[in-house]
Amino acid sequence: MRRVHIFELLDLAPAELHVFHESGEILFSSAEGFAHTDIARLEEVGIEFVYVLDGYDNLPQFAIAQRNKFILTDELLPDHDLVGPIVTPDGTVLVRRNDPVTPTLKRELKRCGYYSVCVRKTPVELRLHEVRHFRRLVRGRSRPRESSGRFRVLA
Repeated sequence: MRRVHIFELLDLAPAELHVFHESGEILFSSAEGFAHTDIARLEEVGIEFVYVLDGYDNLPQFAIAQRNKFILTDELLPDHDLVGPIVTPDGTVLVRRNDPVTPTLKRELKRCGYYSVCVRKTPVELRLHEVRHFRRLVRGRSRPRESSGRFRVLA
């Protein structure tokens, strides 16, 4: 997988690529391809960089990795959504899905050696508004046919 500027997409063969937003949301599948007008729409909604994956990359693993982040246990806040469950080597469940973050939980995590934990990114961090805006633009306008042989003809 590669992170590329949207204008670099023009130099790639779209039929071989999946193009993803930084949130892990797919913007173009290899079956769809993309057109010059799509690049302009990406720019219009504020998307500057995308991830390009080919057939050798693990798509589900990529999407999961993009939606989560690691933070220090000391930085956990009550509004963080822990990616759980967290289980000790002996099988004790420390965190279940949707368990609230409390000072007691933070102490227990550190006592068991968890000095960083995985949490879900917030919608603001994921910048999902860019994806929604882009999809509205694509749905709202018909795509003109491209004459370049490098792009698929989209109707």
